[in-house]
Amino acid sequence: MYVPYFNHRNHKKFGFGPMHWVDKNKTLLWYPSDTEEKFDNHWTNPRQKELLIKSGWGKNSITYKRNDAAFRMNLDMINIIPGECDFYLGCSHTFGVGINLEDTWGWKLSQKKGLTFVNLGCPGGSFETQYRMLVSWAGVLKPRRAFTLGSYEGRREILHPDGVAEQFGSWVSHEPQYTMYRRMSNENEELISSLRTLDAMRAVCIRHSIELYTIDRNIRNDVLRIGPKDKMARDLIHYSPDWHSRIAELPDIRWERLV
Repeated sequence: MYVPYFNHRNHKKFGFGPMHWVDKNKTLLWYPSDTEEKFDNHWTNPRQKELLIKSGWGKNSITYKRNDAAFRMNLDMINIIPGECDFYLGCSHTFGVGINLEDTWGWKLSQKKGLTFVNLGCPGGSFETQYRMLVSWAGVLKPRRAFTLGSYEGRREILHPDGVAEQFGSWVSHEPQYTMYRRMSNENEELISSLRTLDAMRAVCIRHSIELYTIDRNIRNDVLRIGPKDKMARDLIHYSPDWHSRIAELPDIRWERLV
């Protein structure tokens, strides 16, 4: 039986970051869904304006910097010492939409762990996205550990011939091109899909001697809901820096070691 082998020398083909549409090493003031138009609309609503003020957000509060591999990081991948870093995997919560990079759970946890912070978070990303990032960079940067908050199990990813990754799930399943997904999507299918992708991530970590940690699935939803309700990220969709601090301060026993 033919078993495909992933060549890490071609890691850039699949391991591009979510800011691939931004010029190299450019810094942005806004990033979807944290847009200036949305901020202006919220500012005209008294309740939303009060929440923005209470949360401490203004138009110049946040920057989004792209590194050499299109990830939201202050450090280029080429400057990371292999074997001296930890990976942080996930969706927009890991990327940090609506907050500064230094306020994300990954950054805060990395300060406790003491190794270089590698932010592989991709907004809208699925478990499949996390696998793609892990398999692309594990053999290159050789992290000691990889941490993931998991993902929403209904999310999936398609990698198109031009290299662009498209995220889809229940929120777009009404579109014609997702007719087959709509037919087969259900709770059981979504669960087994996420479990097999996590197993694939475990296999990558075993192959490269990486410790893999996640929030136990049985408590993940409770963990994702913790935090004050009177503060939010600037887009008023994502969680506030206080929520990220609570994630980073979780005791080690709340993290399940998969490898």
